[in-house]
Amino acid sequence: MNGFLGFIEELRNMESFSFQVGYAAALGLVLLLVVIAALVYMVFFRYPRRSAGVYLRGEIGSIFISSHAVADLVKSLESEFKDIEIVKVLLLDCKHFNKIEIQVNYALGGQSMAEIAPSLQARTIDSLRDVFGIEGIREVAVRVRKGVSDNSPF
Repeated sequence: MNGFLGFIEELRNMESFSFQVGYAAALGLVLLLVVIAALVYMVFFRYPRRSAGVYLRGEIGSIFISSHAVADLVKSLESEFKDIEIVKVLLLDCKHFNKIEIQVNYALGGQSMAEIAPSLQARTIDSLRDVFGIEGIREVAVRVRKGVSDNSPF
């Protein structure tokens, strides 16, 4: 109890109080600068980012394949997989390589997602290579958005 009363008594001393206020202000300023630096990093330097498309080098020039063309190609693969519905396809730029994220609805009670996902990933990579000549995709991530029961259609 004596320690607490000593602390209260010390707060009455103006020299000590001014030092404590200055210390708290400096600590608050440093904390504010850290938060601002974190926000700047998140806005400007965070990866992965959505990509507008993929550039392919040609002999005379370059070819730009938009992310919408890639998404349409991946969505056309839906007919090969009866237990999933491809909802969204994102082409992401991960600094040194590109990545595709496929968001699907999964029909519960059908084929196992552990069997569907690897074949969907391999088929996506193969079709991008065969149709557009894109070989810079290193990763295809499959994200299940929703599990749908058998009696509700997609």
